[in-house]
This record gives sequence, C-alpha cells and structure tokens, in this order.
Amino acid sequence: MALAASNFAIYSALYQSIDRAWILPAIVVAGLVCMAVSFSIAELASMFPSAPGLGTYLKAAFGRPASRIMVLLYLTQVVILASVESYAISILMVALFPGFSSTLATVGLLVLIVLLNLLGVEPPQSTQRSATLVLVLGILGLAVWSLASGGAAQEATATTPLPGSLLTDFPGTIGLALFLYLGFEWVTPLGRSPKAYERLVPLSMPLALAILIVLYTVFAAALEAHIGQKELASTPIPHYVLATRVSDRAGGVVAALISFLATTTSFNAGIMGASRLVYSLARERSVPAWCATTSLSTGAPIGAILVLGAISIPAALTVQHFQAYGSAAAVGAAIQCFTYGALIFAALRLRKTRDKAKIPYRNRMPAAVQVCLGVMLPLLGVAALVAQPDVRLLSVSSFVLLILGTGLLSWWSLAHQRRLDSPEQLAKRQAGY
Repeated sequence: MALAASNFAIYSALYQSIDRAWILPAIVVAGLVCMAVSFSIAELASMFPSAPGLGTYLKAAFGRPASRIMVLLYLTQVVILASVESYAISILMVALFPGFSSTLATVGLLVLIVLLNLLGVEPPQSTQRSATLVLVLGILGLAVWSLASGGAAQEATATTPLPGSLLTDFPGTIGLALFLYLGFEWVTPLGRSPKAYERLVPLSMPLALAILIVLYTVFAAALEAHIGQKELASTPIPHYVLATRVSDRAGGVVAALISFLATTTSFNAGIMGASRLVYSLARERSVPAWCATTSLSTGAPIGAILVLGAISIPAALTVQHFQAYGSAAAVGAAIQCFTYGALIFAALRLRKTRDKAKIPYRNRMPAAVQVCLGVMLPLLGVAALVAQPDVRLLSVSSFVLLILGTGLLSWWSLAHQRRLDSPEQLAKRQAGY
C-alpha cells in the first residue's frame, strides 16, 4: 500500500494550492483516477506476469527509447520520494528532540535504508502485513481520536480563498493528490502464478486504493478540525502537529510510531524496487556492468543500491537546505501523471497487437474513456507543477531540467548499449576479453 511518511508532507503542498474546502474532494478524485489507471496496469501485468513492470510494458508497446526515458523518470521519482521522506523524518526528529541535527537525521535515515538493503534484510511477508495493518489502524485511530476529542482550528473554518481560480487550481490539486497514492502498482510483480493476474492482482489494487481514499479523507478531516490552513500549509509533519494538539504527552510518541512504520513498510520497498530496475538496466548493458553487482550471500543488487543511495543523499540534502519539499512533491506528482498516462496508452496499443488469448485480464472501461484519461493525466501533471504559487517557478524549471537530463542520459544509455552490442564487442566477449 502507498503509505509513506512523505505523504504527510504532501498534505502541506495540498493546503498551499487551494482553499481547504476543496482538499477532500481532490483527494477522493485523485484516488478514483488511480483506481481507473489500475485497471490498465492490471491488463499489462496479465500480459507479462511477474515482469519488473514499467520498463517491460513500455518497451513492448513503444520500443526501447521511450521505455528508457520513462524508466529513468520513474527512478528519479523514487529519488524524490527518498528526499521528501528523509526531510519529513528529519523535521520530526528535531520536533521530538530539540537541538537534534536535521542533517544527521536526513543522512542517517538514508544510510540506514541503504545498509539494510545491502545486507538483504527483508522482513517476512507476515511481518510486513502486520506492520501495514498497525500503520493503517494507527493513522485511522489518530484521526478518529482527534475528531472525537472535539476542538477547533485556530483560524475560522470559512477561510479566505487563496489567490487564483478554482478552474485552474483544482486540477493542480488533484495532480498533487495523486502523489499520495504512489506505489499502489508495486503489487504487480508479486503474483505467485499466472492465475493470480486474472483476478487477484486486478482486485488488490482497487481494494487498496479504496482503503487509502477512506484513510486519507478521514485524516484530512481530522487535520481541518484542529489546525488552520496557514499552519497546515507550512508544516511537513501535520500528523505530529495534530497528535500533540490532541495529547501533548502521548501525541509525539504516536506520531513517531506512525512515521517509523510508514518509512519501514513503504520507503524501504520503494528503494528495493528501484534497485531492481537499475539492476535490469545493467543486465541489458544500458548502464555500466558494475551496477549489476550482487551479493553472493543474499542476492541483493548491491551495485544498484549504492547508485541509488549515492544519488538520494545529495538530493535529500538539497531538499532540506532549501526546504523545497513542495517543489519536490510537485515534480514527483508530474512524473507520476505522465507515467500513468503512458501506461494507459501502452495497454491500448498492446491490446491491438497481441493475441487476445494472451491477455488473461482486460480493462472493461470503454476505449474512448481510457484515451480521455490517458490525455488528462499529463495535463494534471502540468497543473500540479503550477499549483503552489510560491514555488511555481522552481517546480516548472526543475521539471524541465529533469526532462532534459533524463533525455540526455537516455541517449547515452542507448548509445552505450549499442556500442556493447556491436559485432566487434560481441566477438571480444566470445573470445574471453
């Protein structure tokens, strides 16, 4: 399930973008959009059971160059998630222990996650399920506890609308809210048999999203009952503010427990999933071969994990130094929107080119609706970039530079692969050089 400590920072970005009256509708609409996307992802997963996911789907539909760009953007999104996650945890640590170094917390969290992955530490599935259940019940319990305790936000419920137009701001808020659901598609490689992709996997994603919609909306209602919009827009740890407002003594402990469980259940899984993508790129000779180095004892892709860690730490320190979590969230949401749009069109394209017998699960939504959704999602991504007035320029410029950078990196990667696949290089490898 898409539950990470960084999701609480996303609430701050949402309350910066539009009047609070429209936050709950935006969260619900974003969840329903993801639910519609999940049907296309389920169809793709049924065509390629247990495949790594994004790269396989897009390569089959649009070829290697398009796939490479989207995979690199997706990896960038994981780095953004790591940056916002570590920033949120560092702010929480400073709130719990005044005087604690936020830089130490940021770097320490990422180093710990990298070390755990390098050692191949992966809790049993039963432990992960139990931790996720406790996390869901913890967030829901905090929200219900807050609502039951009464209280009122420090500013009037009827706030002055933020500058801008609902027609332009609401789509951007929906685009930002999509980032709350990042990761629901990570279930697709986990099917235990081809039969699982006919019913179990297609059912699991909408079910998880339905739970998340309820959870996020109830939590947002609890936030609004106790905290004013200005304060919500200025803190990346609204769950801590809410918990301490309800109970100053126990609230901090509850918020810390929720953040710890969110990080260990989702963030760690995201790094491991991304490292496997890097490993697959190295196996295709698209990046240097040492990126495919694995541990002989645990099988962990240590080369890929080190690459992600080396990129994530300076990115996280940059977000921390400039307090740019709002811009990071907007760029991540935009990438997510473009990725989901590409997956919808990939499913439609492959449906025409593959034998029907090789598509065990088919999206039952009309093709015209899927096309409209595929076109709408990138537009929501663009709207998300300009949703927060104070960081609009930074978000847009960062996204443009990111697109240019991934384009150049993709060009180099494809050129590197072509060079290694040339007849001369193949002859050298066969000769043992």
